Amino acid sequence: MSLPVETAHPEIYHYTTRAGLEGILKNQSLWATNYRHLNDATEIILFKDRLKDILVPTAREIFSALVFDGKAKPGDFDTFGGFEKAAAHEAVNFVESCFRTLNDEIYVTSFCGTSQDEYVRRHGLLSQWRGYGAGGGFCLEFNTRRLIDLLRQEAQRFEHLGGHISGVIY
Repeated sequence: MSLPVETAHPEIYHYTTRAGLEGILKNQSLWATNYRHLNDATEIILFKDRLKDILVPTAREIFSALVFDGKAKPGDFDTFGGFEKAAAHEAVNFVESCFRTLNDEIYVTSFCGTSQDEYVRRHGLLSQWRGYGAGGGFCLEFNTRRLIDLLRQEAQRFEHLGGHISGVIY
């Protein structure tokens, strides 16, 4: 099982241009881009697959509670090939349903995680500097735990589902 993102990456970094930094400071906010307009839209597809795996333990807990409360019997899951396959099936259905409901209205703000490489920790990622450094780029550092808390507060304040910070593995 992988570590929570805030444990694996206590700080995350957002590379941006001068104009991007000016917008962030002026508006006191980070903007998100619809995933279809990213230079690598596969990030959402990778996250979708990972989200299914993340939700299996939750489905497993729900099914266990149903059995424990007497609202289901272990044999009720045989149609799906057993308890574990039923949990995986429900996680897949839930994620697919969410993506259909969102109708491609998925927005992304990209960050880079903390590197184990000392040179990268001190100087940043060359690939990001190449993309954002022309004409003077910036690397903004964020406390991951604090950013997650701010996303939760914003979701409560504006009554929406909120954001999620997750690692992407290429």
